[in-house]
Amino acid sequence: MTASRVPPRCLPVPAVTIALLLGACAALRYTPQETVLEPQVYALTDSLCVIVDLARVPDLARVGGAATIVDERLPRNLLIARPEAARYVVVSSHCTHMGRALSYEHGQRHFRCSSLGHSHFHLDGSVVSGPAAQPLMVYRSAVVGGELHVDMATCCAPGAPCPCPPAAGQENAR
Repeated sequence: MTASRVPPRCLPVPAVTIALLLGACAALRYTPQETVLEPQVYALTDSLCVIVDLARVPDLARVGGAATIVDERLPRNLLIARPEAARYVVVSSHCTHMGRALSYEHGQRHFRCSSLGHSHFHLDGSVVSGPAAQPLMVYRSAVVGGELHVDMATCCAPGAPCPCPPAAGQENAR
């Protein structure tokens, strides 16, 4: 009786290799999917307001553009998208499923997670599809004199009206 030969592609993978692969996957860190803004083009105020100088951000100069703010002084990273000429949408750039970075897909008008599950979110933060069950945090924003003001203290839930009235002088409230 001859022993059957197992093709090389079917050989069992050693447990050490599996452990290394799983360890590497668990160590994956947040990696921004959109251009990261340099600290010189935005400012933070004491009241958790982020002020972005739009004239200094080419990625936001065109409809369909997007950019990310990664700053350890903020409670979470931000993803800013420009879906229309007079509208900016600002969300937490972390997927609510596993915390992976999001990208903006203008053609589909949604945000997409960078992980293998690819959760998708509407512009209002609600879940379109994927493993994510919770909506994104969407922040109130307004264009004031060429600057985008993002209110990190006011997070609006999808489908619910923002509880805060627009501030005086706001040209583009969410």
